Amino acid sequence: MMGNTKRNCKPKGGKGKFMKKNIFKKIVASLATAAMAVGMFAATPAQEAKAEEGTEKTLYVVVPEEDTNNYAVNIWQGVSTSAPDCSDEAFSSWGNKPKTMTKVQDGLFKMSVTVWSNMSSSTGMQIIAYLDGANKGEYKVDATEKNTYWDDVYKAFMATDSTEVWLEIEAGDTWTIKTTSPVEITKTDAEIAAEAVKLVDAALALDAKKDNLKAYEDALAAYNALTSAQKDLVDADKAAKVQKAVTDIYAAIDAANAGKLTVYVKNADWKQMKVYGWDGAEFGDWPGSDLTALKNNAGWYSCSFDITKATNLIFNDGTTQTVNWEGVAAGTYWVTLSEKDADGKYLVDDTNVSTKAPEDWKDEAAQEIENSAPTTTTTQAPVQTTTQAPVQTTTVPTIIPQADVDKIAASATITGAPADSSLKFSVISENEAKTVESFKSSTLKGMTFQALDIKLLDKDGNAVQPGSKVDITVALTDGLKNAKKVEVFRVDGDKLTSLGQVDAKDGKITFTTDHFSTYVFASVQSANKTGDMSSVAIMFAVAAMAGVAVMAMRKKTVNE
Repeated sequence: MMGNTKRNCKPKGGKGKFMKKNIFKKIVASLATAAMAVGMFAATPAQEAKAEEGTEKTLYVVVPEEDTNNYAVNIWQGVSTSAPDCSDEAFSSWGNKPKTMTKVQDGLFKMSVTVWSNMSSSTGMQIIAYLDGANKGEYKVDATEKNTYWDDVYKAFMATDSTEVWLEIEAGDTWTIKTTSPVEITKTDAEIAAEAVKLVDAALALDAKKDNLKAYEDALAAYNALTSAQKDLVDADKAAKVQKAVTDIYAAIDAANAGKLTVYVKNADWKQMKVYGWDGAEFGDWPGSDLTALKNNAGWYSCSFDITKATNLIFNDGTTQTVNWEGVAAGTYWVTLSEKDADGKYLVDDTNVSTKAPEDWKDEAAQEIENSAPTTTTTQAPVQTTTQAPVQTTTVPTIIPQADVDKIAASATITGAPADSSLKFSVISENEAKTVESFKSSTLKGMTFQALDIKLLDKDGNAVQPGSKVDITVALTDGLKNAKKVEVFRVDGDKLTSLGQVDAKDGKITFTTDHFSTYVFASVQSANKTGDMSSVAIMFAVAAMAGVAVMAMRKKTVNE
């Protein structure tokens, strides 16, 4: 797929009388040949990673706030956009019109672009400033000029760890390409409320059923992120309907999974068996309740109890254990334990779980045990119309709600950073959340985790790196505040880099880093005094703030 076809876009009547010498300079970044690019990658490891085919990014153009022009962009070969054609009469004679940039605020314009991995020496871009009518000025990115900027242009568009490209036009002859925001984007209460209203209306147009839960949770999360003033701009009756729909959907899901749960389990290596449960089934403290070996089926143990919703279970012998068996609905199951994961925990999956008895099975009643979990399910709290606090659920969002981010930012401290620098905490984007979630079955398996975007700002508000190690102290959110230990991960492109485990004290942790990025905090409980295993409280979910929220279940695990 290609972008707009390159063309000579020289404006009529020169570059336009409106252009200000201290604002606009030719923005030129030439594109090196394929051979030069290969050599650049070999010399600079950071450039080896490439954005995948069709990577979506947002291009921002930053200009001085006093600039009164509008902006459009013409791009071709390696970068494309679905932005609408510029309708200004200045471009009426252009056969291939440039694409309109959206004004975000004074001094800031944006456009969604698609980056293709075939960026090459023929890639080009024109940034076009124009006023109403005929006057305009065009600034080409051309292969024959300003090739010293190629590295910045290429790296910004092809970066795997950023969904944004920032082009800043500064006074004088300088312009820079950045992957982090050099300006603070502000929105009015009406604009923010309108975004929430859009999600609310979209959800209410759907049936209140499981398949549409994400849309309803997106809307509810967006509404609950609003301030009181912003909520006043949203129809309270509609917000209440969204809240009720979420509650009803969860109740319907719970009802569908409720009933008698019977499990027969066999492990040839265990001489005893215990069952531990949570979020629907509780059998006391770890390692749970003892099970009795069956008389008619050698090597098998069993348990049977009532549940009011899908539950989570761990079988163990007090020393070794299964992985978390999550979302177990009512029914009868036979589980044979044999294979282990990399951590030495017995796997419970589709390959060793059956709803049919083995061929040599002899009828035998399962051991009835008492389920001490609450008999009523936990539903969402009523919509709060006068507070910014998020609705309380039984899940922990991977994307931390804005209200919690604000609390973290208010109490965070940094030691060892350059003078006049400060921390900035942000809600991670939906794409970043998807990246983090991709590790939930591997690196983050069996861990409660949440993610934050953390930046270090210099005195001018620009995002910078510290140049040496710094210590950061942050408060843990509700889902992690009871953890004894927390493992800190940094998101590096498409992988997680562990910075090690740190002790949690008074609901806070301190960790050391020399690079600011998206960070993931995952709970790891301290060792149990009565055995050589440690217990980990597991709850995970994808919930968006102003964008995405996905149902998940609270989890706990036990580590050796």
